[in-house]
Amino acid sequence: MKDAKSGSMDRRARAPRGTPGDIGRYLIAVICAALLACASDIARAQVPTVRRVVIVSESRSSRIAAIEEGLHTELLAATSAEELVEIVEVTPELDGDYDSVRRALRTALEMPADVVVANGPLAAHAAAEAGASRRTLVLPVVLSPEVHGLLSDGLRSGARGIAYLSGGLTLERDLERVATALPDGPLGVAIDAELVAHAPALAGVIEGVAQRVGRELVVVAVPRRGAIWLPEGIRALHAAGLYGLDAPQERALLDAALDRGVAVVGTSSMAGAGALATLDPPDIERLRGRAAALHVRAILEGRPAGELTTVFEPSERLTIDREIARRIGVGVPFALTLEGTVLHPRSSGGAGVGLEDAVERAIAANFALQSSRLGVEIGQREVERARAALLPQARVGARADLIDADRAAGPGPPAERQLSWEVVASQVLYAEDAWATFDGAGAVQDARRHDIQRAEIDLVLAVAVAYVDVLRASTVERVERENLERVHGNLAVAELRRRAGVAGADEVHRWRIEVAEGRRRVVAAVALRNRVEIELNRLLARDLEEPLALRDDDLESLPMMAADDRLADVLGEPQRFASLRRLLAAEAIDNAPDLAAYDDRIRAARRRHAGAQRRLWVPTTTLVAGLTHRFATDGAGSGQGEPLPFTVPDALDWSVGLVVSLPLLEGGAMVSEIEQASLEIARLERERTAAAQMIEADVRAALHAAGASFASIALTVDAATAASAGLELVREAYARGAIDVIRVVDAQTQARVSALRAADARFEFVRDFLAVEHATREFSIGSTTEQRTDFFRRLSAAQSAAERPR
Repeated sequence: MKDAKSGSMDRRARAPRGTPGDIGRYLIAVICAALLACASDIARAQVPTVRRVVIVSESRSSRIAAIEEGLHTELLAATSAEELVEIVEVTPELDGDYDSVRRALRTALEMPADVVVANGPLAAHAAAEAGASRRTLVLPVVLSPEVHGLLSDGLRSGARGIAYLSGGLTLERDLERVATALPDGPLGVAIDAELVAHAPALAGVIEGVAQRVGRELVVVAVPRRGAIWLPEGIRALHAAGLYGLDAPQERALLDAALDRGVAVVGTSSMAGAGALATLDPPDIERLRGRAAALHVRAILEGRPAGELTTVFEPSERLTIDREIARRIGVGVPFALTLEGTVLHPRSSGGAGVGLEDAVERAIAANFALQSSRLGVEIGQREVERARAALLPQARVGARADLIDADRAAGPGPPAERQLSWEVVASQVLYAEDAWATFDGAGAVQDARRHDIQRAEIDLVLAVAVAYVDVLRASTVERVERENLERVHGNLAVAELRRRAGVAGADEVHRWRIEVAEGRRRVVAAVALRNRVEIELNRLLARDLEEPLALRDDDLESLPMMAADDRLADVLGEPQRFASLRRLLAAEAIDNAPDLAAYDDRIRAARRRHAGAQRRLWVPTTTLVAGLTHRFATDGAGSGQGEPLPFTVPDALDWSVGLVVSLPLLEGGAMVSEIEQASLEIARLERERTAAAQMIEADVRAALHAAGASFASIALTVDAATAASAGLELVREAYARGAIDVIRVVDAQTQARVSALRAADARFEFVRDFLAVEHATREFSIGSTTEQRTDFFRRLSAAQSAAERPR
């Protein structure tokens, strides 16, 4: 190959200069060089710009971690082919220590970075203390600009190179909302002890709030480690400004407050864990992190940090824990419970009861199922007893004999007086009646197990329906509460109209009547929810009035087929709906444990029938062996005294025998047994056929009911949407004085009724589809996405098979 290559080079060298071949090669070289240059330019153009964001989080507490999670989510979403966002984390040496946080921040500011994020109020204070920097700073959590000494220009920071989100300390807002539920006396304001030590302006800020709200406020320094001390005399504690506590220290703070009878207004993580009231939504920290990330993105796009808004005011969500109020001896005004979410007694730390958990608990704790399981255990003992007749048998015994001396004097044993022991063993080689009994007992035992499966299916339906009913009652309560909020808003508008002279006092009284009626409906909704919760608690074998928190708190989160969006396409298309009916009806027949129980009992009856027939001609064969030892003899025949004229056998006897028996006449019992078994088989087969028809009819009827309720969902949702939009228009016109109060009341009533109907249609569909799954004897509760995908694959295959020409 080398010589050939050299020869080729020699031929190219001998080509005449300027020939067409040389020109062509020259053009090809020029084109290739141009293509390589273009490829190089394209490669350089495709290299993305890397923007570096350094995050310094003051601790690993749940609130700080949630803010960081929101930062990561939003920043990574900004990554594109043209621009990559590189996130670098700098962790303080000592969690929550101000000096460590300050050193970590100094390290971050010295790193090459586009933006440095100081995550947490302690980190924000260290950043404010550091002053101007050549790095742009973003502070997600600022208690207030005055606490940290930050500039504030209205709704902006106004400072070069610093953007922040204020509102980290919602003290004034919280006190205004829940003041009626807090006991009198000094109120503690819980602040990170490190921040108290390094933020001298904090005391003045708290004093200013105290003057505005007209209440004595005491700063409570809460350490991140070690014992927590609450000052004497305080009856309430505001803890929503704590960001750095880990879960054990937060638990210790709540326990210390409960031990002292102190009412805590805390963070969303404290709701249901010991706080009397919380006003933040559960995802507020992630929202704060994402809002800070939006500031980072704006800075990366070139906007000045000082021009970005400092406002962060997500919608509040009032939560009141009635059990905590009872424990610390404070009363919660009823009006406050109507405007917020009322929690039940705090649990031991569980995350609530999910539908799948409820089903598992009910199956484990139901007394009827426990009784049935004991029946299976008893039946298993019957199977073991039946099998015992086919296994080896043995017995041991002893006897004492005293016989006539004349007989004992004859040849051979026994002697006149003797003591002996014996061992007798037997093994059935074949006994048709024993085998038939054993096989039949096993089949009946299988039927018992299938009966338990059917009872479990019935229980699953009852639990799932009760769970959905609790969700429905909660939705009704929510709709009624929202309606009451709108009525309060209309009452405020009516007060304004009256003061402006465009409405009379009768209009205000009309809305007060609506407020009273709205409260009555809320009370009724709460009572309904309590009733259905009692039923669910009964099914779960819990205390009947034990507070119940549902983890799957909406239909979309239910782990079941009815919440799968793909089901809507099937129910809305006639041919696929027909295929669904055929498929589920067929699978119901295959899956039904009650049909399997019939099969087991038919199998037992057929085995009894076959056994009764074989007994007429198949003998019972048994192997028998025995061993006897006469260990004491006396008197005649014992060989003692005069010598006997015959040989005396030794004291040990043994025997082995085979016993074969066949019944000849039992008074017609065998023939009657055969006929009885034959009739039993016919009866069970007809019952099974009827049960199969009923199952198929139930599946098809339940599917038609589910299809009808599904179709009504869209109609009621459209009506509710239209009623809600109409209500907003009417309320705007009412605020302008363009219409009277009667039209607003009518529109609001229509919106409330439409919202209830829309919600009820969705819950009715879920109940109907639960009935479908009950009829198919297979529930999708707890099913995975892959399992549901496999079902829709089977449905498509069934539809294709039905459409295939025969």
